[in-house]
Amino acid sequence: MKKFLTAGLVALAALATISCGKKEASQGKKQTIQEIQATEGIPVKIETVALETVRHIEKTSGTTEGIRQTYLANGMGGTLQKIHVKTGQRINENSVVATMYFEDGSPRTVAQANYDYAGRMYERVQKLYEEGAATQEQVEGARVQYENARKGLQGAKVAEFITAPFHGVVLEIYQSEGTKIAERTPIVHMADFSKIKIDAIVNELNINKYSNGQKAFVLTGEKDTLWGKVTSVAVGGIAQNHGFRVTFEFPNPQNLLKVGMFKEIYVIIEEKEDAVSVPIDVIVYKQGKPNVFVIKDGFAALRSVELGINSGSDVEIKSGLREGEKFVVAGMTLLSDGSKIKVTE
Repeated sequence: MKKFLTAGLVALAALATISCGKKEASQGKKQTIQEIQATEGIPVKIETVALETVRHIEKTSGTTEGIRQTYLANGMGGTLQKIHVKTGQRINENSVVATMYFEDGSPRTVAQANYDYAGRMYERVQKLYEEGAATQEQVEGARVQYENARKGLQGAKVAEFITAPFHGVVLEIYQSEGTKIAERTPIVHMADFSKIKIDAIVNELNINKYSNGQKAFVLTGEKDTLWGKVTSVAVGGIAQNHGFRVTFEFPNPQNLLKVGMFKEIYVIIEEKEDAVSVPIDVIVYKQGKPNVFVIKDGFAALRSVELGINSGSDVEIKSGLREGEKFVVAGMTLLSDGSKIKVTE
């Protein structure tokens, strides 16, 4: 019996040894991540090269103004007799905005009399000259007096009737009817904002990026944009802040922009349509030179590329990639030239 038990124990021990040996052998065959990747490929995501518009956009800002705006003031001190407009009202060129009253009488009455007299004298001297009874100098003197009287009458009319110099909208009214005001007191602020002008101040590091005619846009809503352009770039800086004035104009037919708004302006510094471009994050630098991993027969190939316009998120590829080629957009850090790849979704 003891011999039988002893033999059984030996057999079990042998089986256990064999089992452990198999387990250890199985554990010895476990593959590393590198071995799996070498066999199955490194997981990457890829995209296809497509032609797109690439833009380099700079951002600046400024306050909106009407393409023309002015403060209307009186030419002579007196009483503001009547204001003929209201805030927000559209007014035509030469329409009367306000009327002044002068206690000593209307200067227009005296100016009209002077103008009429000068006109009659000018005609008389011209006739005398034709008859040989007046010199050319006398004719010229009469003409000068007539022109001065005409200008005097225009000035008197302006003093009494404040008129709009252009078509626009009344923005503000500063005075009240019946108020006595001194000469050149602002009465009405008006603007033509069928076009909007914005002056932006650009620092000395960026001013050379701007030039006349560049396209620009502002946002007028969550998705709406209003396109305009650069109309002037200062060649001299502002002494106080060393900035440079850049002026933009935007058509405003629907009055989406109002005078006095603060707007960010997006300026198209460079633009290229139908350009080969890739996300800027896929660029791999080797020894300081840009490269992109392209796919060739299931392997990654490191391709040298020449960069162009940088939009901040995408970059133009001037050479090194063609439309339709596949390139790696995720997983580049594990790749080297010639690595086997496994495309994932």
